Amino acid sequence: MTREGSPATPAPPPEAPPKRPEDRDGGRVGLLDALRGFAILGILLMNVQSFGLLSGVYLNPKALGEPAKADYLVWLGTHLLADEKFITILTLLFGAGILLMAQGAKGDAADFDRLFRRRMIWLLVIGLAHGLLLWRGDILATYAICGAVAVHFRHHSVLGLLKWALPLLVVPSLIALAMTAGLRLMPEAQVEALAARHWLPSREVIRAEIALYTSDWFSAAGARALDSLSVQAWMLVTERFWRILALMLLGMVLLRVGFLMGRWPVRRYRRLALAGLAFGLPLVALGVWLNELAGWELRYSLYLGKLANYWGSAPLALAWIALLALLLQSGLADRLGHWLAAVGRLALSNYLLQSLICAAVFYGVGLGLYGQLERPVLLAIVLAIWVAQVLLSLWWLRHFKAGPFEWAWRRLSAKPLV
Repeated sequence: MTREGSPATPAPPPEAPPKRPEDRDGGRVGLLDALRGFAILGILLMNVQSFGLLSGVYLNPKALGEPAKADYLVWLGTHLLADEKFITILTLLFGAGILLMAQGAKGDAADFDRLFRRRMIWLLVIGLAHGLLLWRGDILATYAICGAVAVHFRHHSVLGLLKWALPLLVVPSLIALAMTAGLRLMPEAQVEALAARHWLPSREVIRAEIALYTSDWFSAAGARALDSLSVQAWMLVTERFWRILALMLLGMVLLRVGFLMGRWPVRRYRRLALAGLAFGLPLVALGVWLNELAGWELRYSLYLGKLANYWGSAPLALAWIALLALLLQSGLADRLGHWLAAVGRLALSNYLLQSLICAAVFYGVGLGLYGQLERPVLLAIVLAIWVAQVLLSLWWLRHFKAGPFEWAWRRLSAKPLV
């Protein structure tokens, strides 16, 4: 049985990724590297809050009562411009990277499939180690699972990819509606218990959570790993698998139509940037307003209240990409592009380095500042890490061709598993 866009129906030549020599610098796509670095640095704006804040405060900015004005303004700015936006960019690039890897692969399709399968297995191992030992917000394991599925769509046409991606994007919204309905039917006592654990944490929950992350690192390792595994599994089933896979397929589409290659005319990038901002920002802002109107009540805000940001993040991510492409095309940001590309070429290493730095700052293995800092201070930490990662990436690439984790990942993937 065949279907449109299946491997038996290769994509027509006009939709293939561009192969112009000037698109590549040493085998790497310049704009893609800059975008990847931009995304890696950008996701730290949210990840540092996951590392440094109580889980309830990350989910609900008013979990501990009315926040200070500066704290709320930082939350609002990162929510509007960063929350889900940079991870969307990174995921689109992962999907595009699958096509580029297939295009540059040596040997036949079966050889590529075997190599790619090994790469995803090792990425899963790295992600599980990262998630279970260090941070429950890991995205690498999900990328490995979704990448192993997305690779089978690489021969689909643009239309075929869209026919799969758009319905997949809808699934988390349907799940959110079902979960909201379930909360509405749940007895009041159970809702209050759920809120005290995850939404409006009680003093006992706060003390226990701080102790979990600031006590002796090894004695609480099992409890943290179990907590991470449950969080990862829940997010994978309710949202991540569907959304990440859809975005990977859309990344293939955006590569095929030239958007991610920086080959669109200036006016098209400008129009898309304006459209993304004009649609995405009001939608995300509307979501904030509705949550405020509902008083950040768990039954509404936990699931239904996130949908505006869910649907507004994609157009805003496209706007970010278009704006960066415009800057690089103008020639006014060559130095910035060079800095971002250096970070992007070491994307895996920089992503894991961010976790190591944050663990050293917030967890018991280091300074143990978990749950003690407000968002403006976390923003200052982000800026310091950005500067350090740009400088370190530039220095590293002057001496080595690949990052340490990129090198290890490739070496491990090159060898058969059995």
